[in-house]
This record gives sequence, structure tokens and C-alpha cells, in this order.
Amino acid sequence: MFQVKDTIVSPDLFDRMFVCDYATCQGICCVEGESGAPLEPGESDQLRKHLDAVRPMLSPEALAVIERQGVSYVDEDGDEVTSIVDGRDCVFTSYDEEGNCLCAF
Repeated sequence: MFQVKDTIVSPDLFDRMFVCDYATCQGICCVEGESGAPLEPGESDQLRKHLDAVRPMLSPEALAVIERQGVSYVDEDGDEVTSIVDGRDCVFTSYDEEGNCLCAF
């Protein structure tokens, strides 16, 4: 691993071609990890501003997390990230009929 500005990069980047194969992964990168999706300054304000537009697509569990702690939190690395449900799904995760993970936004 090496660092480019604020990003940690795997040396595999130079040996392997990455192509998102959504049909295979079904959006698993949206639910696996140690914290929520990283947010840029001001993005949490936008999430709060437009929350009512996506509220019908969110699970009851996600809505409970948002009610309890908000749409985001500061993780152990000091980064603002989206809130997560049960240590897994981003609160804005939704699923279609085939089980594909989608972002409510």
C-alpha cells in the first residue's frame, strides 16, 4: 500500500484492471466496511435537506438510526461518514426485488 495525497492505494492498481461488475457484486461495497460512506464538507447538510425525498425508501431500522444519531457521525479516524445500521448498511441503502443494493439518493 502507498499513499497518494489523502488516499491509500493498493499496488494491485498497476497490475489489475478494475471494472465494477454490478451484476456480480450487487452493490456489496455499499454495505461492507468499518464505517459509513465518507462525506465531504457540507454533504451531510444536503443529506438532511433532502431526507424527506428518500424517507419512503428507507428501512424502519435506518429511520430509527437517523432519528437517534442523525444522517452522519464522525468515525474513529475523525472523518464524517454516513450513519450505518447494525454496523453494516449505510442508512441510505435500499434493495430492489433481486437483492441488489441501491442508494436511496
